Amino acid sequence: MRPFDPRLLRRARATGGFLALTVVIGTLLAGTVLAQAVVLAHVLAPVVLGRADLGDVSGLLTVLLGVVALRAVLLWAQDVASARASAQVRSQLRSALLRHVVALGPGWLGGQASGELAQVAARGVDALDGYFARYLPQLVLTVLVPTAVLVTMAWADPLSAVVVLVTLPLIPFFLALVGMTTQVAQRRQWQALERLGHHFLDVVAPGTAGAPLPRRGRPWNGWGTTSSPWSPGWPRCGCSAAGPRRPAASPTSPTTTACAP
Repeated sequence: MRPFDPRLLRRARATGGFLALTVVIGTLLAGTVLAQAVVLAHVLAPVVLGRADLGDVSGLLTVLLGVVALRAVLLWAQDVASARASAQVRSQLRSALLRHVVALGPGWLGGQASGELAQVAARGVDALDGYFARYLPQLVLTVLVPTAVLVTMAWADPLSAVVVLVTLPLIPFFLALVGMTTQVAQRRQWQALERLGHHFLDVVAPGTAGAPLPRRGRPWNGWGTTSSPWSPGWPRCGCSAAGPRRPAASPTSPTTTACAP
């Protein structure tokens, strides 16, 4: 899936304005992030090194509070703009879908599933709310903020910028490595679970489709087999299967067998 589908620019006119507004607000937010970091560094460095106290940096603290307040206002404006743009884009997409269905005519509509069309027009279009309200603004910030931070670091400390520039590509590499390792481990677990499921199916239905499941009171004769009154090892006297059987000493019925004590 692409980060941004160009078809949305053709299908919904509000998308272009929304993207422009998102870029503007994202640029201002990136500036506030850098300003907050710079002012915070100028506040902490003298105080930590003992060159100044809190009274000497009170003006910078006021500037820092102003930057934080400005960032909060920009975040609120981004949320409001994203919500309104998302509603406009979804409304235009839904109207375009309905116009297209009407243009196709009742003949085409009669051969389609009305429930599926209603699902696409309702929940399908509403699913774009998260895409416009949250994904695209964060995508713009993801592109602008690291670039602005890297440029600022190159201006303030070129050596640190070179180190970041060299080590930054390693992050997605290790993320991909962890993902591939996790995929291999999950595939092994699924294979083991599949074998376990097949074995369990063989246990509950050994050989025939109509074999009864083990019931309460029927002894379990090992994993994979159950003893039953029709199995060879089942005692004919109805007693426990433990121990050998011997003839009972009865003068009236010499052929009667009894279980060994």
